[in-house]
Amino acid sequence: MRVLQGKTEWLLCGALLLTSGVPIWGQSAGTASSATSQTQSDKRELLQEEVGDRDLTYLRTRAVFQYDYKEQVEDVTINRARLKLLYAFGPHQNMAVSVMVPVIWKSTATQSAFGSGDMEITAGWVVYARDTFRTGGLVQVAPQTSSENLIGGASTNLKEAWGLAWVLSSRFEFTGFFNYKQSVHVSRGGSIKEFEPDVTLNIRVGKSTLFVESDSHLDCITNQFAPLLKGGVSRAFGKKRAWVATVYVEGPLTEYARQTQEIVNTGIDVTWYPFEKK
Repeated sequence: MRVLQGKTEWLLCGALLLTSGVPIWGQSAGTASSATSQTQSDKRELLQEEVGDRDLTYLRTRAVFQYDYKEQVEDVTINRARLKLLYAFGPHQNMAVSVMVPVIWKSTATQSAFGSGDMEITAGWVVYARDTFRTGGLVQVAPQTSSENLIGGASTNLKEAWGLAWVLSSRFEFTGFFNYKQSVHVSRGGSIKEFEPDVTLNIRVGKSTLFVESDSHLDCITNQFAPLLKGGVSRAFGKKRAWVATVYVEGPLTEYARQTQEIVNTGIDVTWYPFEKK
């Protein structure tokens, strides 16, 4: 935990020390006004690119590679790699479909397993969109595709979610969603009925975007609440800033969350946008 905390502090401090761009002088009033408006629009778009998957309503074609390491109680560790492919279409890219395929290595005190986990198939849409505000929803199904019982395959789950994004300025974006997940077919174990509210504040500092995310899980069967807190940093890089890297650390806020969710979860996401924003 001390090593993880040290890495997190280093990442946050490093992002805060990054400098902003230098303004351009010597323009006419009209040209400067137009250039300023375009610059603000570009900065808002860059902020949204770095927010990426944290915004349920940001429907832009992309590929996302995700890796995370999770520690749970009773000496359980999970190494998980996921590949998500999202394709956006329709007027102004207001609809999207995606598929996510995980590969998992899970170890307990008595056994371990390696293989593919349960995939997720998602359809999403935006019902209202302006330059600074969007809202929309999604439906997701997670069929029993796991190759090993230890890492998945207990049930087929259905999730419905609704989210919003509010771009307060070129440096601040608020995102949030709530979803309800339930099992529609159970092969073993108990049923799942879970409500998850999630809110995130994204702040662009220098050349990176810092974020603080509150992700909570309400078990509707036991009526127990498990709050989690995540912090991290995202940064665009590469030609035309088509790539975004995100590192984060997440932990529980209560003992119940520690017992049922995780002791600690750290990870890195790499996003590739193959096409420019339309």
